[in-house]
Amino acid sequence: MAPRIQSVATRFHLYSDVHDTDAAQLQMTLTANNAKTDHGLRFNKFFGRWQNSDTPELVKNLQTDETQRNGNPVGPKPTQPILDWLDPRKNGNAYRVPGHAFKTLKAGNAAQLTSACDRLASLARRGTHFDLNLISRLLIGTGLPHPSENGMLFHPTLGVPYVSGSALKQVAQDWAEEEEGLKEDDETRLRLFGGAKHGVGCLAFLDALPCEPVTLTAEQITNHYPGYYQNIDPAKPSTPRSDTHQPADWYDPNPVTMLAVEAGFASPLPFRFVILPLRGANNGDVAKAVEWLSQGLEIYGVGARTTVGFGRFMTDDALEQLKQVAIREAEAEKARQKVIVREQAEAEFRAQQVARSNWIPAINDAVIYEHAEDGDDYHITELAENGDFTITRIGGNNGILTDKTECKPLPKDG
Repeated sequence: MAPRIQSVATRFHLYSDVHDTDAAQLQMTLTANNAKTDHGLRFNKFFGRWQNSDTPELVKNLQTDETQRNGNPVGPKPTQPILDWLDPRKNGNAYRVPGHAFKTLKAGNAAQLTSACDRLASLARRGTHFDLNLISRLLIGTGLPHPSENGMLFHPTLGVPYVSGSALKQVAQDWAEEEEGLKEDDETRLRLFGGAKHGVGCLAFLDALPCEPVTLTAEQITNHYPGYYQNIDPAKPSTPRSDTHQPADWYDPNPVTMLAVEAGFASPLPFRFVILPLRGANNGDVAKAVEWLSQGLEIYGVGARTTVGFGRFMTDDALEQLKQVAIREAEAEKARQKVIVREQAEAEFRAQQVARSNWIPAINDAVIYEHAEDGDDYHITELAENGDFTITRIGGNNGILTDKTECKPLPKDG
């Protein structure tokens, strides 16, 4: 059992109303004024939660009984530190209602971010600065130590996630090697990016900052075969599995929740990038680096889960082109659906015509009368020699003389 939180904030007199409180109360106090809260500091220094060591008081506050569809309780739900951190005023059950999205949280001050990006641009007098749009979720710094076992790289003063310059340098270098054909011992590669015996290179990649407040959300990764990947035999957990065991449905899935930056094509997040030339740089080196970095961020991405599309960036022009393509595809799909509906209506009409032409009216046949009022059912009560017939509303006495052009047989299952 974890001890009650002895608040660091109390010892440093940062929050006068926090006294030896538990994690839930501490988080509520820290987020009382969300616009002024440094969520990076709150996540890294004042998280106050451990995945498997919540205090009984905290579990009581956050936990609710899980119920079946018929309302019968089946036991308590586990707490989710990341989800509760996103909004400590919500209990754990609020995030697991079927069909509901995870809670999101805005981080960062717009004025401070604008000022920081302007300062980055002023540093690029000798180099260049440019903006790219994050068009997918971003997982950055997940390997950093954290009580939830999955960290997030927050800026130390702005309190928002950012992309480190070293990560950007690696993206540009990977693109140069994989797509531009620069070998590891290539003189140009060593001059631009450096090496073990050649220093840091002649290009400086500064940290990329978001230009707007960031939306934080929860991302879940589920390992469906934990025992298989951990080399454990499910029948004998204490012994390693043999090579003949394959992943199957007898393993217990292990969902892992982590913090992510929310973005997408409909809601891109602009970032400011800066590349500076250092001693030894030639004319055109910065332009090459900008191209390689832009291409690498668009195709490769940065951060975790890039193989499934995370951490992708696009220029304004590329994003606008993609939006136009999406609009054209949506219009084409709309036109295609109209054609399908029209063809279905025509096919149904032809089928009705065939059914009418093949139909031989008989006494007591139930029919659909075109001029009937809603809820009125008719059946044939009399046949004429010329093919016409008389229909009578069920429960009524007055007959209507009609023919097959105004009536069609009611399907047997109708």
